[in-house]
Amino acid sequence: MLWDEYFDEDRLNRGYDYYIKDKVFDIILTDDYVTAKVEGSKQNIYEVKITFKDEKIDSLYCTCPYCYADFNCKHMVATLYKRDEILKNKEYDISDENYNKILIFEDILKKIDETTLKKFIYDSLKDNEDFVEKFINEFQTEFSPEDFDNYENMLENIFNIDIVELYNENGFYEESPFHKYLLNFINNKISLLYKNREYDYVLQLLYIIYDNIGQKKNVKQYIDTDEILRTCNYYIEQVIDHQDKMENDEVFNYLITKINYDYNPETSNYLIDICLKKFNTLKYNKELEKVIDYLVENYENEDLIIYKFKIMQRLNYDSHQKENFLKENKKYKNVMKLMISQKINQNDYNVAIELLEENKSIHGNTDSLDDTLLLFNLYKIINDKNNVKKELKEIIYEFNIKDMMYINELKELCTANEWNRETNNLINFYNESYEYEFLNILYINEKRYEDLFINVTKNCNVESIEKYRKYYEESHSKEILDFYQNLILESSKTAKHKGAYNVIINYLNTMLTYTDSVNQVESLIKVLKNKYKNKSLFIKKLNEVQEKIDNK
Repeated sequence: MLWDEYFDEDRLNRGYDYYIKDKVFDIILTDDYVTAKVEGSKQNIYEVKITFKDEKIDSLYCTCPYCYADFNCKHMVATLYKRDEILKNKEYDISDENYNKILIFEDILKKIDETTLKKFIYDSLKDNEDFVEKFINEFQTEFSPEDFDNYENMLENIFNIDIVELYNENGFYEESPFHKYLLNFINNKISLLYKNREYDYVLQLLYIIYDNIGQKKNVKQYIDTDEILRTCNYYIEQVIDHQDKMENDEVFNYLITKINYDYNPETSNYLIDICLKKFNTLKYNKELEKVIDYLVENYENEDLIIYKFKIMQRLNYDSHQKENFLKENKKYKNVMKLMISQKINQNDYNVAIELLEENKSIHGNTDSLDDTLLLFNLYKIINDKNNVKKELKEIIYEFNIKDMMYINELKELCTANEWNRETNNLINFYNESYEYEFLNILYINEKRYEDLFINVTKNCNVESIEKYRKYYEESHSKEILDFYQNLILESSKTAKHKGAYNVIINYLNTMLTYTDSVNQVESLIKVLKNKYKNKSLFIKKLNEVQEKIDNK
């Protein structure tokens, strides 16, 4: 594909320089488009998208300032060079020569004896750490105490890293290497042991991880504890599923002891989750309850209150006891949510509403969108229209939820005069928050097509004119044609290449789709041809439009 005609010589040279300096990355390439990120001057990153149609460039886009002035930029050039490189490499990969090599390789592999092959693999790849790691994980099936000691030492070494120094060396915005090392150990070593049913080793290593995470200061600064501990929980739960009861009793005893004597919010909640999920008998639940009761007395912790309530449900406490327990602890936000959920399940909507309002007053509006939506639905259920209106306004204005469903529900609850005032409030609100596209939807919903036209031409992009054309074309075709004419005259002042000329030609062709536009378009073509005589490619394209008009 020839694409250099879209750029001037300076852009081509500077774009090629960016390409050979490997400043193009994050390429996504399809038959219809290419997108990329390009590192510009001062380490700015610009996003490029180029679309294709019929093996030609259809549109070019870049987020750099040069492009905002309707010029095609060097970042586009660099992206197109990178695209050409990728396409060329793809052609090479499927060449006959490469295909023949694969056939020869398959043929030799079938004939070679095992000893020769093993020697070749060992001699060639023993120094390749990545290959050796993958090979071990794929084929090792026997483990000795020495292997486990090595794994234990590896794990201890990971936790003995000076994570502050390591983190600083790798940069504040990069992923912590400590997290990566630990996750790789779990996904490779522990996974390998589990695959080979070395369950005792798996558990011992996982226990070491829980212990170390619990002891590390400020550990959340350096690892995503949720990801690590969820992964550890997964393997413990899998081991429990494959062991007999006696072995699992040992696991339960470890978990209970660890929770009771070494409570740590970072890890203990994950251990409690395993107990609740995998040890659901009366005996287990009573032992767990004892431990949680002790912790509730000694630690101010919302999670422990929730766990206590779950145990009460499992042990079939009567509803009065459970309700009193929750009331005693309603200072906790999630406890209050439990109470609300219970009342809704009991169809006691008025009490649920009272609790929701109380929850807002106690805990503020941190999660109030969910609370507001719930209040809105509860007020609807009890047919309290005034409060439905109040919650709708909060959804629309406070949380800026742009959904016509809520606006139409508010409209149904208003009188004609109230809705007139509310419509004006909505228009002011969306104007002040620059939500012009949603304002278009509101105008259409209210059949305010004059306001729609003003908003589209004043505040929206050019494409919006055609998008909403059917609502105002009949009454505003003359203004639309004048709008396009002014846009064409302004764009022509800076147009210097094929891409910019194509944009102008598209505007002219769009004008021709309007009734009684031919004379205005022809006059405009004459003005442009007279004004830009030296732009031969532009003149050629203008003549093509004129020829189309003449042939009609």
